[in-house]
Amino acid sequence: MSYIDLTYPHDMEVSRQYLNELNSNKKESGSIEKRYVHKNGRLIWANVTPTAIRDKDGTVKYYITLIEDITDKKRLEEEARLFQAKMIHTNKMTSLGTIVSGVAHEINNPNSFIMSNAYLLNDIWKDAFSILAVHHQNEGDFLLGGIQFSELKDVMPKLLEGITEGTERIRNIIDGLKKFARSEPSDIYEKADMNQVIKNAVNILTPHIKKCTTNFHMICKEDIPQVRGNVQQLEQVVINLIMNALQALPERENNVWVSTEHDRRAGCVMVKISDEGVGISADIIDRITEPFFTTKIETGGTGLGLSISYAIVNEHRGSLDFRSKPGKGTTATVRLPVYEE
Repeated sequence: MSYIDLTYPHDMEVSRQYLNELNSNKKESGSIEKRYVHKNGRLIWANVTPTAIRDKDGTVKYYITLIEDITDKKRLEEEARLFQAKMIHTNKMTSLGTIVSGVAHEINNPNSFIMSNAYLLNDIWKDAFSILAVHHQNEGDFLLGGIQFSELKDVMPKLLEGITEGTERIRNIIDGLKKFARSEPSDIYEKADMNQVIKNAVNILTPHIKKCTTNFHMICKEDIPQVRGNVQQLEQVVINLIMNALQALPERENNVWVSTEHDRRAGCVMVKISDEGVGISADIIDRITEPFFTTKIETGGTGLGLSISYAIVNEHRGSLDFRSKPGKGTTATVRLPVYEE
């Protein structure tokens, strides 16, 4: 078995290119960082420094290679990057919380005014309808606002109901945004209903969902047990994953599914977000949870969404994994342990 057999497949091309440069006299020595696969399947990071030993004709006879295990160094670097990503995200969320609070105040005042007037108009219509109905019976049909009363008597309640439901929806969206952006101490030991977490996330994202797809499916199974976790953080994970699924769709006709399931054998609740998007190629799927790694930099991607989500799920003693087929779509699966007293 050679070192090539032990090399992590994704690092194979880098290793071959480096050896070709040594063989072609482009360099005498240097170093590269690459990964090897341990016999137990664990990845080992190594700093490899080969030096070419040549004969008098310049032909490489053999290499003297120094291999340094830098797995711990890489782990510390990854932890530092993740910490930096969390700090950036914390600052972002603090700013977002300030903005949302101001916007919520400005929207809630006129919305409350509209809501109270809608209820008042509904009561006025109920009182006026009986008088207008008698007039219609005695005098025949007549116009109100350019609409025949015979038609308006059925339309008006629906118009008033639409105003009331619209104002309640605005209030719920604002409350959801305020809750999502609120800065609170992290408590991952409370009970969390993942069905409700998903509904809250979808409520926040409804305008964006309607913009991106006409086929959004939410399948929340009944009797899903609660998990141990922080509701605000778990909403953030679901929002990030749904946003990723929506952004991957090539057409509005493509589907997105969000579902929950109880895996009794594993003692966990599973949340799956699947899309019919462009998919993720095999050479980068292992990197998508790395801080600052993004394929959407031209559209403003920061590479923080999935890394933060991955960190939150790990903090909740769960797992986040991805399956994808380029051109077919991607499925993200979150597994969280069931709450136990």
